[in-house]
Amino acid sequence: LYTVVGARRLRKALLELSPEYPAFRDAAGGIEVFPDLEQAITGAISDAGEVMDSASPALRSIRARIRALNNKVRDTLESIIRSPEWGKMLQDPVVSIRNGRFVVPVKAEMRSHVPGMVHDQSASGATVFIEPMAVVELNNDLRQAVSQEEAEVARILLELSEKVAAAADRLDRTLSTLGWVDFVMARGRLSQEMQASRPALNRDGHIALIGARHPLLRGEIVPIDPYLGREFTTMVITGPNTGGKTVTLKTIGLLTLMAQAGLHIPAEPGSEVAVFDQVMADIGDEQSIEQSLSTFSSHLTHIIDILRRLEGQCLVLLDELGAGTDPQEGAALAMAILEHLHRLGARTVATTHYSELKAFAHTQEGMRNASVEFDVQTLRPTFRLAIGVPGSSNAFAVADRLGLPEGILARARSHVGTDGARVEQMITNLKAEHDRARAARADAEALRNRYLVLKDKYEEEYRRLRAEKSEILRQARVQADSLLQDARREVDRIIGELRAARALASQAGQDEVESAAVDARRDMAGLTEVLRELTALEPGGDFSAPESGEHEDDQREVGVGDEVEIVSLGQRGVVLDRAGVDEYLVGVGSMKINVPRASLRAVKVKQAAPRAGVRRGGGVVAIQADRARSVSTELDLRGMRVEEALDVADKYLDDAILAGIPRARLIHGKGTGALREALRDMLASDRRIKAARPGEAGEGGDGVTVVSFPGT
Repeated sequence: LYTVVGARRLRKALLELSPEYPAFRDAAGGIEVFPDLEQAITGAISDAGEVMDSASPALRSIRARIRALNNKVRDTLESIIRSPEWGKMLQDPVVSIRNGRFVVPVKAEMRSHVPGMVHDQSASGATVFIEPMAVVELNNDLRQAVSQEEAEVARILLELSEKVAAAADRLDRTLSTLGWVDFVMARGRLSQEMQASRPALNRDGHIALIGARHPLLRGEIVPIDPYLGREFTTMVITGPNTGGKTVTLKTIGLLTLMAQAGLHIPAEPGSEVAVFDQVMADIGDEQSIEQSLSTFSSHLTHIIDILRRLEGQCLVLLDELGAGTDPQEGAALAMAILEHLHRLGARTVATTHYSELKAFAHTQEGMRNASVEFDVQTLRPTFRLAIGVPGSSNAFAVADRLGLPEGILARARSHVGTDGARVEQMITNLKAEHDRARAARADAEALRNRYLVLKDKYEEEYRRLRAEKSEILRQARVQADSLLQDARREVDRIIGELRAARALASQAGQDEVESAAVDARRDMAGLTEVLRELTALEPGGDFSAPESGEHEDDQREVGVGDEVEIVSLGQRGVVLDRAGVDEYLVGVGSMKINVPRASLRAVKVKQAAPRAGVRRGGGVVAIQADRARSVSTELDLRGMRVEEALDVADKYLDDAILAGIPRARLIHGKGTGALREALRDMLASDRRIKAARPGEAGEGGDGVTVVSFPGT
């Protein structure tokens, strides 16, 4: 609604503009009005976004009926709660609403004395909310009326939505035009705030700014008049520190980019700006301890990148070119870089303190010196830019102003020559280098102190972690001992059951039972020995390195059955299952623990000869790894007779437990249900099973039984 109303009002305002704004008048043609849609929405939706009674006669009628029914229900209930016979049964003489129906609060003990329907009760149970029979029909009528209201509101909103959809293409065009007008107005407001003007644009690389100001400066600003690209294409700016060299550099770059973005620039009318293919700059100091970059290295890295990417019509801005290294070498590099950029035809503006660059720019065709002025009377910079005049250090003028004896100044001037100027420059650079070294030494000392504090902190943290590690190992040994005792008892129980079954089995069955008993005892002996080896470490002791012949691969993806090392515990285990997106269930001895992938190191172990049913270097891990590789998480019993299926399932459960599988699916199908019922009866009394349930819709439904094992 606000969009179509705003579009209508804006279109009217644009059409009323004078002919000197043709672009806005043309934009009005792209803004459409939607009187029917606006009227439909205004007549149906309130300012609060609610559907009004006036949206349709049916809605007005329904809401009038709802109000009448509300009043009638309330009046009936008010008479009930005021009557003496109800007074002793009510908890409070009030009318409430529960589940959209009017009710009264009745004492719980009086519930049977009140004819009506119970809809809720209080948290304490002392109060029940009953709908008296006298208002049941009224409440039913009220709920029906509310449903009719909801249906009518939905119909009205759907009808309005269809009208909006029918005008979707026209609305899109209108919104695009509104966005353009908003963008233009924003640029105009910015231009007014900066007192900016429209520059002339060219593709010849000519820049001529009149009264240019940095767009972010506030207060009393000294404008500058830089120009470049006609008589010369390279400008070298020199002068004292804080004199405005870098601000001049940034002003030229920012105003160029603003003009290319379609903005007015903070400069006087008549200014001219070139449209460049690239604007590249190396401004500021990006020295980095982490990347071993000094001031010089940082600048040079950026300049190399600029030279590599340079193509087409370019504007290059270089701050403190050649700074941060030996003055003679830095000046030589700076001259070579400027010469290369000049030869490529780039428009270049560079700032420097090197006297050699002043002479270089003065003698090279197509280059020009510039400087920021300095007031020797006040010893303050004026921030004015003078093109064609190199900057001076003003050392003698400043010394004289500060009161240095004339004799000394005269003697100093007598020493000035080519060599003397170089020596003076060298001394100045040495002092600056000394100041930088002193600052660097202070920074290094601060870093050293910080390092000592962090060193003490991390050593304390390391000691704490080692203590936690020892405690974790101790708890792991206690848990392992407990699990070992449980395993012994379980094996003894299984052997006892096997012996009892032997008396009822045939001769062939006796041999099979006897063989299973021998295998169980042998595996138990191996489990015991390996578990003792796994828990033999003393708290805080060092972990053994991998045996010769082992190969570890941190990056290899792990899967079920893979042998891994838990880095945080220094223990070996086998992956039993995936416990989450980045977490695995790992068997370590008789224990099963969830471990993040980041704490696991995949281990490829050289095979060793088996002993007593257990391989060295793997122990319980090796047995579980072999089982896990051969035992599936599903058992298909379909097509088997009941007795045969129960025997197969019984053997599979043993294998699944030894393999450490957390859960399994027993597929029996639906059929007559005989196999399903027999299997579930067996599982219900099987102590090996933690839980058994029918499969869900995505697991096979009632044709599958899902079992989970203890420890998962």
